[in-house]
Amino acid sequence: MTPLPATSSRKDGRSRADIGRSIFSPGDVALGIGRAVAFPVNDGLVLRAAVTLPTGDATALAGGVSAAVWAETSGRLFGPGSSRAWLYGVTLGGLVASPPPVLARGWRLVAFGRLGVTWRLLAALALKVQVDANSSRYRSEAAPLGGPAVMIGMGGTVKLGARDAGDRRR
Repeated sequence: MTPLPATSSRKDGRSRADIGRSIFSPGDVALGIGRAVAFPVNDGLVLRAAVTLPTGDATALAGGVSAAVWAETSGRLFGPGSSRAWLYGVTLGGLVASPPPVLARGWRLVAFGRLGVTWRLLAALALKVQVDANSSRYRSEAAPLGGPAVMIGMGGTVKLGARDAGDRRR
């Protein structure tokens, strides 16, 4: 694992946030709820909502309050009849968040989404790719904090038994 370059925020000569070091601390506590609704085109639609409470370490850019709503759907991507060899998952949502105390610069509206594709190569082996994107969560001059983000993850799942599987993502 390659360490991230040090990124910090300073104001009036004092360090306000330092995300270039390891921090062992509980994060913010999130409380969520979801409801499955009928959706005729795939395996269904789930509507979700969550509220985050400010219980995290402010120097680790936690400690803010947020509320989010999003929709998730998944299903068969393509293939003959009832084939489940290719699957997809999509998430779209929005988040209203206060910044952590060290970046107190007003509430933010953040859009986020995810698209994932799974290919079941064998009965016991599935390969996955996922793209996550979000608009800027913070108002900051520091590029890693002030801009939108896109992350691509790849991995796979090996079925170990009827109810067990090993999963790896990178």
